[in-house]
Amino acid sequence: MKNLIDQLRKGCALFGLKLEQNYCVNLPSGTKIVSIARLTGSGLADGMLVFTEDKSFWPFRKELSNAGFGYTVLSEPETSEIFDSESFREMIVDWGWIEAKDLN
Repeated sequence: MKNLIDQLRKGCALFGLKLEQNYCVNLPSGTKIVSIARLTGSGLADGMLVFTEDKSFWPFRKELSNAGFGYTVLSEPETSEIFDSESFREMIVDWGWIEAKDLN
């Protein structure tokens, strides 16, 4: 998971997002869900939760959405995989991120 966190960290630094590792969500039902990361500043009210598999959150996806979270599943990149800033940008645009230059 180190490579994924490193790439998320690079992308967040580049595009002005905030990264919180091992983010725990306490849902109104009392369920606690831990994601590998939460990215904020991407356009979603409470941020995008990043998981490496969907088993831990899938039954609670509606509750997560109602609480203002987005969620995504990302796989661990190969050790040799180089960070691609354009791919990262496209991903966060899909999540609702708007570049400051697009606001003018």
